[in-house]
Amino acid sequence: MKILFQLAILVLFLVSCNKTDDNNPAGNWSNSVFIVNEGPFQNGTGTIMAYDRTSGQVSADLFEAVNGRPLGNIVQSMAVYRDKAWIVVNNSSKICVVDLETFHLIYIIEDAQFPRYVVFKGDTAFISSWDSGIVMIDAEHFYNLGEFAVGHGPDEMVIAGDFIFTVCTGGWEVWNKVTFANINDQNQIWDITVADRPCSILKDKYNKLWVLCSGKGYNGFPDPDTDTPGALFCIDPVTKQIISQLQFPTSDFHPDQLIINENVTDLYYALPDGVYTLSVDNPELASTPFIPSSKMFYGLGFDPVSDMVYASDPLDYTQNGYVYRFNSSHGSPVDTIMAGVAPNGFWFND
Repeated sequence: MKILFQLAILVLFLVSCNKTDDNNPAGNWSNSVFIVNEGPFQNGTGTIMAYDRTSGQVSADLFEAVNGRPLGNIVQSMAVYRDKAWIVVNNSSKICVVDLETFHLIYIIEDAQFPRYVVFKGDTAFISSWDSGIVMIDAEHFYNLGEFAVGHGPDEMVIAGDFIFTVCTGGWEVWNKVTFANINDQNQIWDITVADRPCSILKDKYNKLWVLCSGKGYNGFPDPDTDTPGALFCIDPVTKQIISQLQFPTSDFHPDQLIINENVTDLYYALPDGVYTLSVDNPELASTPFIPSSKMFYGLGFDPVSDMVYASDPLDYTQNGYVYRFNSSHGSPVDTIMAGVAPNGFWFND
């Protein structure tokens, strides 16, 4: 009864359209998009909020309302495995596993230092950890199955066949490798040299891998002496060879946040002047943004249910940010959602 009462008071009306739906049961996330909010850096806590596609309602923080404690600092990402949400809390070096329906805490994994992302293969969870490489956890019983080093600053991962591919950003340095290992035997690690600071990796409809590299440097703080341009690579996961490479024309802007649509045919990424797109069948860098914007979006996501692009704006990283939704066919704005502090990602419940 305590959990049901707490869930009943979660819903806050924070979206600009101010829709209401009293018949939407609290805790029923079947038509929801989860918003991952980092929280303030080095103090405070990150949060997970739920946006209901039908009613337009946005919940308060799901985790603290149910469990009576904050998630911690910083909430980096969220993944789902068999009706359980794995919430990665980076600075706190933990993964909180919760029941996806009630958000009741099931287990806390503290085996990875500065964890970033989680992917699953069978009953094994693979967690990228900036200090420890890849940590393997039994996803059913939460046993530590070991770990293996893959390079500096392992970040996003993709599993293709029996191999796990990891982009290595460099962590607190700058690196330029995509590493791969056999998930059944991690004794040997190989790498593919790409451009500086690879930040995103995903698979397309042909099961080819796409790797976005931001390049050395940061948007808004140009340094012509040290900055390097970003690049987009296509890699064959079978031969482990680079198929194609597209280099961005300038080192002044650094691309980030590579995502793909539901049909796994169209890529999207962020630059300081908006969101760009290209087809995997005709991969050419566009000269103008698909979604023009004066802000560098902090997080991107593609909603397979509504066929919309989600883009987050953290403002100053101390106050509540915003999530903008755009039509994926022509890039026109749809609406705006108020999120938590530093919204950086999404998980789409379909």
